[in-house]
Amino acid sequence: MSPHLRELLTDLKAAALIGHPDSLQSALDGVRGTDDEELPPSALLPLGRALTPLTAKTLKPLLGDPDPAIRALSAVAMAERYLRSKDINLKDLYAPANDPNPEVRAALARALIEFTPPQPEKLTPLIEAWLPVDSTGVPDHKLRTTHIALLLLPHLSVSPSHLFPLLSPLDSVEDHAFRAALVTCLNTLAEKNPPVYPLSAPILDLLSQWAARPEPNVWLITHVLSASWAQNHREEAARILNELAVQAGMIRPILRALERHK
Repeated sequence: MSPHLRELLTDLKAAALIGHPDSLQSALDGVRGTDDEELPPSALLPLGRALTPLTAKTLKPLLGDPDPAIRALSAVAMAERYLRSKDINLKDLYAPANDPNPEVRAALARALIEFTPPQPEKLTPLIEAWLPVDSTGVPDHKLRTTHIALLLLPHLSVSPSHLFPLLSPLDSVEDHAFRAALVTCLNTLAEKNPPVYPLSAPILDLLSQWAARPEPNVWLITHVLSASWAQNHREEAARILNELAVQAGMIRPILRALERHK
């Protein structure tokens, strides 16, 4: 951490402990006046944690700040208060989870995932609230929160298999960052594959369902089935890829994925 960031961190911690509005605004003005190059996304988590002593009454208004860095700091502090069972509830986190700036949403997700000690039981209601329930697609107003739910899903301590039906419509989303998050989510779950609740089978079932679509998402399916975990399920992976080829033709991405399972 640079000297400037350490100074910001000290100011934010002092302002949070003092609790006076002027002290807080002075510390936040230091963040506002910092150039983007000096305030990388990695700094948002420790700076936001400095504000955790502040109450919900003080933190919530910061979510309306025009500066996304201030909103990100508030999102981090609110996430940590939620995980500590303080005065922040599930509904309070909807605003930062739906923030138009991806750095705000990423800061919120990191705070929820990297909290020590982990609180996976606190993540389940968030995931259930933020995943779409419409089997026909993902409404626009759910796209941002669904993205965060995908980041949280691999961090549960119990089987998320009951949530897999909620993943069914996600292959229709065209946003590339969203699709990449979905691939990472499924591959992480499959690679963890704990003996107490193996997840490779429901993931393969989901991929088979997607492959049978009239217009299947070839990029998504082939990227999941090209991951290392699928090598342990070569016969099923090849079956899905051949089924995908019936719909999309034996095109290059499918051929490449099939090569990995010979």
